[in-house]
Amino acid sequence: MPIGASGKRGSMFESDPVCVSKISQHPAEMFDFFTLFTTNEAQKRNYEVMSATSVRPEVMADPEIQKDPIMKVFGAVMADAGPLVLPANFRETEYFKTIDERLQLVWLGEETVAAMIDALQDEAQAILDKPSLAG
Repeated sequence: MPIGASGKRGSMFESDPVCVSKISQHPAEMFDFFTLFTTNEAQKRNYEVMSATSVRPEVMADPEIQKDPIMKVFGAVMADAGPLVLPANFRETEYFKTIDERLQLVWLGEETVAAMIDALQDEAQAILDKPSLAG
């Protein structure tokens, strides 16, 4: 991530979501699986088998994993990233969809970056002002 005007590096997150839905027939077993899969040992094995980045900063900082030039880059980014900031009203799906739609207009050459930012500020704020989905 680039260093911004504040002198700090931006934050990012990557998601390969795997979750237990409310219709799951085995929620306890799935929770146990996720608990096992996210251990230090399991995350190291996940790297060995799939060359995948880890959800655990200490795994990314492991000297063996840091020998991989790609993991060295991702490990540094992970160590320097700020906290993940999401809308407090739990409307992140709507929020990111709106941002994505606006960015597509820029990529297609149908809107300038300045116009996109101006429009997006109002649209994003309208989403943030909505009531929480948490009930």
